[in-house]
Amino acid sequence: MSSFKQIIAIISLAVATSLSGCGSDSEPTTTPATDVAATADAAGDTTTAGDAATAGDAATAGDAAMGLKDIVDTAVANGSFKTLAKLLGDAGLVATLKGAGPFTVFAPTDEAFAKLDPKVLDALAKDKDKLAAVLKHHVLAGKVASKDVKTMFATTVAGYSLPIKVDGGKVMVGGANVTTADVEATNGIIHVVDKVILPPTLVDLAMASADHKTLVDLVVKAKLADVVATTGPYTVFAPTDAAFAALPKALVDMVVADEKMLQGVLTHHVLQGAVKAADVKAGFATSLAGFALPIAIKDSKVTVGGATVIATDLIATNGVIHVIDKVILLPNVVDIAMASADHTTLVDLVKLAGLVENLKDKGPYTIFAPTNAAFAKVDIKKVEALKADKAALESVLSYHIVPGLVKAKDVVAGQVATINGAKITIAKDASGVTVNGAKVIATDLVGTNGVIHVIDGVLIPPPKN
Repeated sequence: MSSFKQIIAIISLAVATSLSGCGSDSEPTTTPATDVAATADAAGDTTTAGDAATAGDAATAGDAAMGLKDIVDTAVANGSFKTLAKLLGDAGLVATLKGAGPFTVFAPTDEAFAKLDPKVLDALAKDKDKLAAVLKHHVLAGKVASKDVKTMFATTVAGYSLPIKVDGGKVMVGGANVTTADVEATNGIIHVVDKVILPPTLVDLAMASADHKTLVDLVVKAKLADVVATTGPYTVFAPTDAAFAALPKALVDMVVADEKMLQGVLTHHVLQGAVKAADVKAGFATSLAGFALPIAIKDSKVTVGGATVIATDLIATNGVIHVIDKVILLPNVVDIAMASADHTTLVDLVKLAGLVENLKDKGPYTIFAPTNAAFAKVDIKKVEALKADKAALESVLSYHIVPGLVKAKDVVAGQVATINGAKITIAKDASGVTVNGAKVIATDLVGTNGVIHVIDGVLIPPPKN
C-alpha cells in the first residue's frame, strides 16, 4: 500500500479533460436517456462474471471490429444501470458522457442505488447541481484500466479526492467494491461498483487513509469527528501515524488524558477556510485553536509549525487536507518568535540574555517584538555594548514586555508598565498604534502563554535613577 509521499503525484493522466470543460452540461432534447435506452443493443458489449476474474484484460482489436458503443450506450445495454442512465439524463450529463472523452467511469448498478438511503436519493433528485456533483464524482478524466490502478487518491472531475485501495487483487473505490473491471467503450472505460460513491467529507478522507489511523482515533476521542464532518470549510494539516509515533509516549499520554488539551492540539492543525496548495503563503496564520501557526516556503518546500508538507490538496466537500510529517504542538511565545524569519536578531538576544526559559514557562505576557530591520536601525556600537552587558540587555528586552495578555482589540492608549518596571507610551489614531513612537505592524500572534505584536523600532528604556 503506497504512502502519502507517493500520492502527492495523484493519477497523472494523458488527457486533462473534465466533465465541466468538454461540453455543455445541458442535455439536448434529441438524446434523452429514454431514447438512449430504447436504441441500446444489449448484445454482449460488457464484461461477464468471468471477465471479472481476469480484470486486467482490456478490449482487443476484435472487440472494436464488433462495434463498441460509447460509455452511456454501453452502460444502458448492460441492463443493470437503469437508475444511473435516468439520473445522467436528469443531471444533463448524457451528452457529455457520449462525448469524445476519454473517461473512466465507476458505474453503480441498480442494486447499488437501491442501497442508498431513499432520503438521500430524493434530495439529489430535487437538486440538479448536487446530483451532477455526485455523478461526476464517479468519473475520472482519461482512461485508466485495472492494470494501472494503484492505492492512492485520485481527483474526480467533480473536483473531490477519491480514495482507491488495491488489496490482494481486489479494488475498492471510495468504499465501493469494483465487481467488474475494464468494460471497454469507444470513449473510455467502465468499472462496475456495488455502491454509490458520495463526495467525501474531511473525516471520510482521513478514514480512507492507511496512514492516518492515529489521527482519526484521536479526533473521535476528542469528540471532534462530527464537527469536522459537518461544518467548515477547513484546511487540515494532517500528521501521519509515523508523526504521532515519533512523539514521546509520556507527552502523548498527557495530552490524550486531558480532553480540552487534546482538542486544542488537534484544532491547532486546522485553519478556517479551504486553502489549496497553490494559494498557501508564507507568514503566520491563526489556527482554529486560536494560536499563531507559522507557515514558511523555501525552495518549493512548505513547512507549517515546523512540520513539512509531504502531500497536498486532498479535496473534500467541506475543505482540504495537506499531509505533514510531524505533529504541531501548541506554541509558546518563544516558539512563535523562533519560527519567524523576521525576528532572528531578537531571538539571539533573548538567548544571550538567558530569558528563554522564563518566557517559555511563565506568563502570560504581551510582547512588542522588534523586527530584524528594527535592530538594524540601531547604532551597531550600542547593540554590541548590549551584548557585552547582560544586565543592560535584559533591561532593554524586558522593556518590550507587558505583563498579561492584551490582544489588539483591547489595546488602550496611555502609559503601561512593563516587566522592566519602566512604562511605555501607547498611542492610537487613524493610522494605527504606536509604542514609544514605534509602529505596530502586525498583531495577535497568540501563544499558550501570551501574545506578540510586531513593531518596527527598538524600545530603549529611560535611565534608572
